[in-house]
Amino acid sequence: MDKSAYDKYVSDALKVIEEHERASGEARGLRPAIGYLRASPGASAGMDALVDEAEREGFYVTEWVVDEGVSGSVSPWDRPGLAPWLGDNPPREFQALVFRIKSLVRMTNHMVEIREWADRTGRLLIGI
Repeated sequence: MDKSAYDKYVSDALKVIEEHERASGEARGLRPAIGYLRASPGASAGMDALVDEAEREGFYVTEWVVDEGVSGSVSPWDRPGLAPWLGDNPPREFQALVFRIKSLVRMTNHMVEIREWADRTGRLLIGI
């Protein structure tokens, strides 16, 4: 499978998963969250653990944000997938950010910035 076919396959699969989780989460009274992965192709295995943790906290993942090939030392605000969600007008409303700590930050100052963002916007951080 060439790269463009693979990218389309992954994108289509994520859309199906997101729609199922949205309908299921809303029906169970859970609150919306986004899931974040900074990964290489095929790293979707970590999604299950993030979904489980979100549900334990009373959230469901409405959308997956994936930054492929981006170094963990890059500020979250400089990542093409994540940056729009951290701004004043995210693509969709959400109440929590679910992530693997090693995927979101590698530098202490970035974690401090994310914590300040969460406090300022009233969003919960769910890290594993």
